[in-house]
Amino acid sequence: MKIIIIGVGEYYKRYKSYISDDDIVAIADNDIAKQGSIVDGFTVLSVEMAIRKKYDKILILTRLFNEITSQLLSLGVDANDILYHYEVSQLTRTNNVKKRVLVISDEFKLSGAQIALERMIEILNKNGYKVTVASNGDGLLRELIWENRISIIIDSELSIKSLKDLKWTQDFDLIIVNTAVPYHLLMNRDIEIPVMWWIHECEEGYRYVLDRDLKKIDTRNLFIFCVSNTAKRAFVKRLPNINPKLLPVGIPDLCYQRETVNSKYRFVMIGEVCTLKGHDLIVDAINKLYEEEKRKCEFIFAGRKENNFTQIKKDLEKIPCVTLLGEISSAEVDKLLATADVLICASRMESLSMVVVEAMSHNVPAIISSEAGIVDYITDGDTALVFQSENVDALTEKIRWCINNKEEAAQIGYKSNSIYRTYFGMNVFEKNVLNILREIQ
Repeated sequence: MKIIIIGVGEYYKRYKSYISDDDIVAIADNDIAKQGSIVDGFTVLSVEMAIRKKYDKILILTRLFNEITSQLLSLGVDANDILYHYEVSQLTRTNNVKKRVLVISDEFKLSGAQIALERMIEILNKNGYKVTVASNGDGLLRELIWENRISIIIDSELSIKSLKDLKWTQDFDLIIVNTAVPYHLLMNRDIEIPVMWWIHECEEGYRYVLDRDLKKIDTRNLFIFCVSNTAKRAFVKRLPNINPKLLPVGIPDLCYQRETVNSKYRFVMIGEVCTLKGHDLIVDAINKLYEEEKRKCEFIFAGRKENNFTQIKKDLEKIPCVTLLGEISSAEVDKLLATADVLICASRMESLSMVVVEAMSHNVPAIISSEAGIVDYITDGDTALVFQSENVDALTEKIRWCINNKEEAAQIGYKSNSIYRTYFGMNVFEKNVLNILREIQ
């Protein structure tokens, strides 16, 4: 049913939850000050403009219903097409049936892509979708999802079968697949069910993907989004006829207020301790600092032990100003960033770098590799410090500059916060996700 709503005041706030967004074709108000503003993704129109659209019913959500009724009748609206707030139950047919959404995560580990997905799940749940989350194996992410009492399915066959082979996946109105890794799920599916595919991988991530099989995927009713231009370039390299849209991640504003000043200048590195993240480059850069500079600083590494961690660990343990924390929770990451003076992201490949965005939310300046996708959003020397990937001398100089220019570095951190709020705030992410779902369905 196509509905026009008139009124965006208290009555609107009270009754809007009874109406499906899919049914709304326009929102209007007689208050000129409100016209042109955005309410729940709709531009508020004048009543005269709104009724030019095709509609089935007009719902008046204001105390001035007699006045609005007279106005509508004078404009030629049929009285039978006008409804009032106490008749809203007539419009809840589609809203009473919650849309069933299946969200598939390749893993339940606490990596950037999975944490980003968990935030999308919160938005879906908050906005009335009936969400089920599935994965091929267990992990720490499951605990975060379960806190919201969201249904969880762990099925090892998600690793080897397609959606069509997994009959239980046919009971949903929408399927969201996270990351490129479970691409095999899409190779045989019911194209009547829309699928949203959220790609996070940079070039390195495609070592788990067969390009020839990607080309076999039926793209009808398949909606593809990438977290950054870096991720998009890697995907389009394999499927040049596809033009994915961008859907950056959302980061909550959970910043802890700093209560103490560090006795030493604190650099933090957060992420898997491995060569892909450039931790060996950071080791070399620290070793190039003067002894006097090292004594002024502390370098804290937090993250899982991966691949060639043993050698990196040995190298780090030789440096007195280094602390290794191992894997920490999201809440602990937030607390650590609240104590940081500088974040270093030295990744050789990084589709975006969520931890850099998290640092921006804390007003923490970042030293970033030129290969991190987040560089598309920043200005070197103004909102972050960028060094050429693999260039240890350049990284050393950025670290040294921060040590010797603490106030200037802090100003870079404060400026970077505007990037977080403009592109990655949760309110921005929620609006983007809901607009996409409205388009898909």
